[in-house]
Amino acid sequence: MAAETEESGSLGGDPSAINFISGATTKVFEQTSGTVYTAAAVSTNAGSISYSISGGLDQTKFSIDPSTGVLTFVASPSHSAPADSDADNVYNLQIKATDSAGETAQRSLAVQVLEVSGVSGVAGGSMANLATAMGNLYYSYDDGTDRELWEYNPNTGTAQKVDDINGGAGSSNPDTLISYQGDGGALYFKADNGTAKLVYKYDGNSVDPVSPSILSDSISDTFLFHNPTEFDGKLYFVNADAGNSNSELTEWDGSTVRVIAERPDWTVAPVGPLGSADGQTLYTGATHYTANKGVELYYWDINSSPNVLTHAASVNVNSSDGAGSHGYVQFLIEYDDSLFYRATKNGSSDYELYEYNLSADSLQKHEIGSTGNHNGLAYASMIVFQDKLYMIGEDDVASTGKELFVFDRSGAPELVTDINSGSGNGFNNANNPTGAVGKWWDPTIFNDKLYFIANDGTGSDLWVYDGISEPTKAYDFNTSSIQHLTSLTVLDDTLFFLGDSGGAGATNNTIDLWSIG
Repeated sequence: MAAETEESGSLGGDPSAINFISGATTKVFEQTSGTVYTAAAVSTNAGSISYSISGGLDQTKFSIDPSTGVLTFVASPSHSAPADSDADNVYNLQIKATDSAGETAQRSLAVQVLEVSGVSGVAGGSMANLATAMGNLYYSYDDGTDRELWEYNPNTGTAQKVDDINGGAGSSNPDTLISYQGDGGALYFKADNGTAKLVYKYDGNSVDPVSPSILSDSISDTFLFHNPTEFDGKLYFVNADAGNSNSELTEWDGSTVRVIAERPDWTVAPVGPLGSADGQTLYTGATHYTANKGVELYYWDINSSPNVLTHAASVNVNSSDGAGSHGYVQFLIEYDDSLFYRATKNGSSDYELYEYNLSADSLQKHEIGSTGNHNGLAYASMIVFQDKLYMIGEDDVASTGKELFVFDRSGAPELVTDINSGSGNGFNNANNPTGAVGKWWDPTIFNDKLYFIANDGTGSDLWVYDGISEPTKAYDFNTSSIQHLTSLTVLDDTLFFLGDSGGAGATNNTIDLWSIG
């Protein structure tokens, strides 16, 4: 057998015959019982590759599947009681890959175990609307007196109320928090001062209302600062000023407000730049911008006439024009030089994945399950991970329930795994205390892995997927009596989230801040 070399292949044969393509480090949560790491190597020799643990101070703490390369802990690790050789929660081992010709390569691997803990000093109230700005976490928080904007500084480990916008015992109920990079990363949000809801800005020193009167709404905050998106250094959002019931596509550059076009549908806000449009195009759902077209896809080119929205597709998703004919454009996302979104051809059901390509002005449907009338694509956000598009779908042919699907242009969207085996739903919004529209599975990329909230039938937990092996539970929160997980948010090297430490059956009156890192 050829002699082993570290990571780069084998001596005595072709030094490039076999090489590892999987990384040298990985991070996992304490108590994990699923996949820790998936070893992957490639070889110029035909045939399969097998994997084994070949050394390292902590090699006895792991086992590996020789055919898949999936590495797991023999016993779930504890951060408070580390079992690695130097008790620093970093486990070291070597993995060997062997191809059909006997050539070998070796990978030194460091596995870091992260702590899951409640954030000290931020508990006992009701938290929501988690966001990051200026290196800190911001959220609405009810400390038992009122609900206002709060700030958590991860460097000092301290939390404080930012401002009492609705003075006294009144609550301002801040929401729609966004960091606007075009304005130095300042935090923008809307809140109620006791008289009306306004758009506010916090720059780290003071909280001030954004001055134009158009950014206030005393009639219905539904039409105020709806789903803001930063694009080309400016903020765009659906908005209606006080006294105006018609929503409009609106631009804010940090000092001046401008109405781009009237009457976009307020339920589907603008989205950001697309590669297929060279960063020059903003998309939105709109209704009746031209006569008798329902809620369909429109776009605005920043280099064109400022008040013109163009109907994006030559044919509507719902091909019948008229006031009652809607495609109901939802959850827009850029992927592979096209715009993908959820829509329906009949205005009430049969929601599927649609793709619009600007350069070709083409519209294509990618169906999940049968071609019949059913909701193949769930009412949920989508995410691009490792150059693939992930979504929640339901295959009525296979009777999967709502599960994780992936699309990569190799065919129709495919099932990744049936988390809640059978017809049960692996994803649902029953335990989401914030009611965040379409974000109830909260897909988030952290440490080069996809994390999300799912339910295998035993309760909602945090799951992880590396894009190779089967998704597994990253942490079993049910055993820790933490429920109602939501708002997965990454700041620096830490994953924050909200959870109810009251456990199963608890209300959302004790939503606390938790961290992993």
